[in-house]
Amino acid sequence: MSEKNRYKIIFIDDEVSTLTYLQYALDWEQLRISVCGTADEGRRGLALIKEVNPDIVITDIRMPKCSGLDILEEIRNESRKCRVIMLSAYAEFEYARDALELNAADYLLKPVDERKLEERIKKIVEELDHESRQEDGKFVREQEKILRKLLCSDAPLSEAEEEILRNMKEEQSCFISCVIMDNSYIANMDLAYEQLKGVLKSIMPEAVLLIVRDREIRGIIKWDSYQRNELKLKFELEKNGMQMVFGAAPLRQEAFRECDTQAYLARSRCFYSGRAVEWYEKDLLFASHPSVEMGDFQEDIEEYCMQKNWAGLEEALFSILEKEYARRLLPCQLARLAFDFFVCVKLYITKLYPEKTAAVLRHLDPEYFEGAAVKGIFEKRIIQILHSIAEKMDVETQQQETAIIRKAVEYTAGHYSEADLSLQDVADYAGVSRNYFSTLFKEYKDKKYWDYLSEYRIEKAKKLLRETRMTNYEIALEIGYKSEYHFSRKFKVLTGMSPREYRR
Repeated sequence: MSEKNRYKIIFIDDEVSTLTYLQYALDWEQLRISVCGTADEGRRGLALIKEVNPDIVITDIRMPKCSGLDILEEIRNESRKCRVIMLSAYAEFEYARDALELNAADYLLKPVDERKLEERIKKIVEELDHESRQEDGKFVREQEKILRKLLCSDAPLSEAEEEILRNMKEEQSCFISCVIMDNSYIANMDLAYEQLKGVLKSIMPEAVLLIVRDREIRGIIKWDSYQRNELKLKFELEKNGMQMVFGAAPLRQEAFRECDTQAYLARSRCFYSGRAVEWYEKDLLFASHPSVEMGDFQEDIEEYCMQKNWAGLEEALFSILEKEYARRLLPCQLARLAFDFFVCVKLYITKLYPEKTAAVLRHLDPEYFEGAAVKGIFEKRIIQILHSIAEKMDVETQQQETAIIRKAVEYTAGHYSEADLSLQDVADYAGVSRNYFSTLFKEYKDKKYWDYLSEYRIEKAKKLLRETRMTNYEIALEIGYKSEYHFSRKFKVLTGMSPREYRR
């Protein structure tokens, strides 16, 4: 097995017992992974990361002075490509969710389950192997490394790197900034960009391309190679269910960073033109900040929300956008402007109709708008959200949904003791499809139905433990578990103690 197919891992945890356990939990050699060090404190962990440059990091979330989240944020700020698995106690679940938002590979609960750890590590190794196959040889990887160093850090280049850079300038002809045109239908964005890069490399193997952290492909291509293969590239992208837009700028000697900026501006031009490809032109200017403050419109937004005048709300937002279109505001700023507008809408709906807060704009974030690379798609997303608000705020719809949830709660109270209780049973009783019920229940209760059922059963168990002398086995059967083992395990997860400890 060649060394290039091996991956490096380090462990960071302030508990020595956990560090020792992780080193021997799995057969790392069999998994093609080298354990390259441990650190018992977050700052030492950061130093070890810089020293080793690992492919995988397993770290505790909560540590004094420098937490796992601090480490993950520093890794992302430095554009490191390593996968990070977070370890978390159950009480730290909110920390774990923050970690996933920072693109952690996964989180595992302590004590670490060997089976789950092995499954996740194998999955990461598969992902790393996939990325490796996308590279077009060692030299191209070196070129990409140098380009990343040049564009994403202030570190000076070595003489050898400068020489490779000069050769790149001779061989390539333009700089590009490329994104997926519409990401709303993509479930795994990271994988989608790996696929996009793979398609580009398969058509233009000499291209030097980077996937940067804000989900964009930047790099250098030969323009004549693109022109020769334009139709083939379009076909391959469509076969993968993708469309892309990119801006291009001529590559000039000693001006890599400037060319990178120009390619980004050319891509911003695609937003307004609707075309898939745009070239940078001299004096191509965009406004970098909005000319309006959202505070100037808060009274109008509140009035529209109070009157449930959603058409008026739509007109107000597009009036703001038209003014910014005329100024050629950068698309990323337009996305932020739209997000801020809907944050205001959310706040006023919360204020005016607190009972409907759970149903409106629950999962909105700036990336939803940033993922629309052309104006037509951007505006379509805005209209979809506005229509969704109008639909969610409809009184009759809300009453129907509330009735569905009430029926589900009633059915659970009467049937929680049935070990074979299914989601379909509850949905049938509520009179809706299983998928619709599952989505609706999570919106209203902020948790999945199975989590709600488990919590309900454990509350019943706690009452029996306090008020009866029933055995754990008898209680398990009484509340719907088929075995004492599964009951005791779930009780421990939800309460932090065993049934026997609770009874004391």
